[in-house]
Amino acid sequence: MEKEKPDLKIVEDSSVEPPVIAEELSNLELIGRGGMATVYRAYHEKLKREVAVKVLFSDLIKNARYIKRFQIEAGAAGTLNHPHLVPVYDHGVAEDGSPYLVMDLAEGTTLAKLIEKEGFIELERAIEIFTQIAEALQYAHQERVIHRDIKPGNIIVDTRDRADFVKVLDFGIAKVVPVEEKEGHTLTHTGELFGTPKYMSPEQCLGDEIDIRTDIYSLGCLMYECISGKPAFQAENAIKTIVKHVNEVPAPLPPGVPTGMRNLIFKALAKNPDWRYQSMKDLIKDLEKVGNGQDLKADRRGGEIRLDKLGDYSGVLFVILMSVLAITLMKMAPPAPTSVSLSTASNAPQIPKPSEGDFVLPAGLIGGSRIADQSGRVLYSTNTAVSLKDTVEEAVAKNVDLSNAMLLGADLSGADLRNAKMKNACLISTQLSRTSFQNANLAGASFEGSRGEGIDFSKAKLQRVNFYGTKFSNCNFEEANLQEASLNYAFIFKSNLKGCDFQRANLNYANFSQSDLRDIDTRGEKTRNLGVDLNGADLRGANLYSIDLHSAKYKKTDLEGAILPDDSPEPADVSSDKQEIRSRPWELRPTPGQ
Repeated sequence: MEKEKPDLKIVEDSSVEPPVIAEELSNLELIGRGGMATVYRAYHEKLKREVAVKVLFSDLIKNARYIKRFQIEAGAAGTLNHPHLVPVYDHGVAEDGSPYLVMDLAEGTTLAKLIEKEGFIELERAIEIFTQIAEALQYAHQERVIHRDIKPGNIIVDTRDRADFVKVLDFGIAKVVPVEEKEGHTLTHTGELFGTPKYMSPEQCLGDEIDIRTDIYSLGCLMYECISGKPAFQAENAIKTIVKHVNEVPAPLPPGVPTGMRNLIFKALAKNPDWRYQSMKDLIKDLEKVGNGQDLKADRRGGEIRLDKLGDYSGVLFVILMSVLAITLMKMAPPAPTSVSLSTASNAPQIPKPSEGDFVLPAGLIGGSRIADQSGRVLYSTNTAVSLKDTVEEAVAKNVDLSNAMLLGADLSGADLRNAKMKNACLISTQLSRTSFQNANLAGASFEGSRGEGIDFSKAKLQRVNFYGTKFSNCNFEEANLQEASLNYAFIFKSNLKGCDFQRANLNYANFSQSDLRDIDTRGEKTRNLGVDLNGADLRGANLYSIDLHSAKYKKTDLEGAILPDDSPEPADVSSDKQEIRSRPWELRPTPGQ
């Protein structure tokens, strides 16, 4: 059988001389280009066989950090040996400095072409394909390697013996997992987004830490597409597709899909990694059950059902779109201390254009001597600052308006940003330990996923701020205005929030344990905020009208003089141990204005 060429952009200009990669590789034939590399067919003199050679684009390997990472990952991929993995035979650096991988030239057709040809994959056949993919990934995870780019184009299906035999290829961007483990899941840190947008997990999309469960999500996307014939998430460009992973749930699967398979796929597609399958082994067990006609119970934490868990990411789409524009303008501007690039299929000078191919977006977008807004317009530049933090501090000291500033992924630890004008700024995934925002105007800013301790937000304007998933401790929010702010799943531990205005704020599943919440005001919402953790908090005089105390946690909490919802539990029902509640009178007085 003729060997299928990979799903790459075919390059018609055959007059280009192939590069000299290694002396043992001869008869190089250009196959095509993907988002990150050029692929050749070649003959390996030592192995006495044809191989595929993947050469990374030169614009990705100018930084020594990329080369080192490539060498580590290629070495790890070369140690993998499994029937359902395409083996990596060798790796090295070509004469022009380009890193390369030598892989098996796998026979068969890609799953992507199979879906394109047949429309969708019949259930019984699909389960067998899914199982083989999961077995390959289970083995790789045991060897501490995460694939990070599971998609139909990276799955080869060989049907020579009339039975599908699957091989997973392209561990070229896989991350090697450190030996240390946390709670049973090996972790890797990332400062960039690597992968294919249609199949990236939410944590990949946000540049968060990832573990083996990112492959489980990507496999969920693949399974959804095989069964339905359509991607779980797709938009007109890569950026909008990424936002869909974070903010939306897929359309329901076709009515004919069995309930068991439906529940399996949507569990794999859960936004929160803790709600997915925790290993490929668990997923394989459920695939076997579905294959045997058994039903699976719906996991109500999954992506199809738990809509209330998604958080408010309404502003993320605009933020990320504008990030790409900011990168574009920086590439067109004179060189700056920090350079940023998007990988494209051509090395010719051009404005980067988001595509559905491999995608690279650094998590620190603006650096060194200039700050741009979310449209790419430069807000401030300097010749004296040597870091982004210094640049921001200098701009704030000069009273520069930094509204809409693009500071995604920045390290602003220890920065003095008192009285800053930063309305609608993008501060997603920032490091903020000991940063002072005292009296700053941060209305509408986005802080999703940010971390820090000892932050000073006292008297700051934080209306409509998005604190989704932040982790702050020992911070000062005293008298801050948090009206209409989103604090879904925010962790604000041992902090001073005395006198904060939380009117109309979204506090679902926020954690304020051991914090000072005296005299806060949560009025203005008829819908109750669920699952708020108030253990050990000081709530004297607080207006808790919008807090659902039936689902809240508040042991060892001082509620003297607090204004509680009309349907609050009786004092004796608050805790199994009455001694954990300070024995003072409760005032269930009416809430003003309600």
